[in-house]
Amino acid sequence: MTIFEGTIITCDEKDSVAKFLVEDEGKILFVGDELPPQFSKDERVYLEKKTLIPSFSLPFFNVQFSKEISISETVKSVQTKIEKLTSEGFLFYGIDVENESISNIKSIQENPLVKIYTPFSVEKNKIKFLSKEPEKNINKIRLDIDLDELAKIDLSTIKDNREVIIRTKNSEQIKNAITEIVKSNTSTKFTIIFSSEIDINDIYLCKKYGISLCLEIDKNFASQNDSQINVGQIVRSGVDFSMNYMAEKNPFSIIEKFANASSPETRVSVYELLRSMTYNATKLCSEENMRGSLEVDKKADMLMLSQSPYSVDKNKLEDIKIETVFADGKIYKNEGTKKTKFEKIKRIVYNKR
Repeated sequence: MTIFEGTIITCDEKDSVAKFLVEDEGKILFVGDELPPQFSKDERVYLEKKTLIPSFSLPFFNVQFSKEISISETVKSVQTKIEKLTSEGFLFYGIDVENESISNIKSIQENPLVKIYTPFSVEKNKIKFLSKEPEKNINKIRLDIDLDELAKIDLSTIKDNREVIIRTKNSEQIKNAITEIVKSNTSTKFTIIFSSEIDINDIYLCKKYGISLCLEIDKNFASQNDSQINVGQIVRSGVDFSMNYMAEKNPFSIIEKFANASSPETRVSVYELLRSMTYNATKLCSEENMRGSLEVDKKADMLMLSQSPYSVDKNKLEDIKIETVFADGKIYKNEGTKKTKFEKIKRIVYNKR
């Protein structure tokens, strides 16, 4: 059992900041400002200027197979990418695969931080799953498609318990996607992935019809002008909003970018940005009851930061370092070490008094 004392940003619905967090065997037992007597004698980690936040999540990780590259090479590439992202603070992945050879990616399936979605094809305007006997930990409900595929599908035939992810490239495609969703008249859960500005009327249509929006950030987007994306309007509309961060750059660089945007249509609070990459991202994989915020009974998937994003100058958010990554309460990565393997947390005390 370990007690963390200091600044703990929970990313819960109320934007609570706590003084204590108690973790035992990978589970959060207590979060709050007054430590219960039963924990008073347990080992403590004094955070001092450091801060705990929930780990980041990547809800949409698309794995594409090609004839030029073998499945084993593709799997190895995915594993390398996951290891790198995990060391950078991303501790959950919703992976969509485009190949029926599910049995060949068992090494990825066995990763406890991964949730795999069954591959499918579109035949005669209907969905056909390619895996006849999916492994027990493969989820069959998510369909990750682009707008061209959407035009081939009769959405009214999709079962209500399925989830449809629609990838768009520009504002016109976003409008078309919303139109098709509204026409389908189903209770299927829809999420539109976008990387361009959205018309304010379309934002409110998404709110009206319960359509979630997910901003995809890749290495190209990370270098663009933030005024192209009206994230502030999206957040204030009340739409379920998350970010799928695929850029090979410190995640706090994009947080700094949006937090300091000159336009109110674009500018977003640090809390909303953190929540979009933690709780809201896990929600898109139906994992929000297990992870995504630092609350009692959830997994102790946490990041120890060099300083608090709530107290640092907003123009210096990019300077924040992820010093330690905790997965299920175990140290995955410690700043200054080359190890990236899971190890039990044993007597890890910073600045012990």
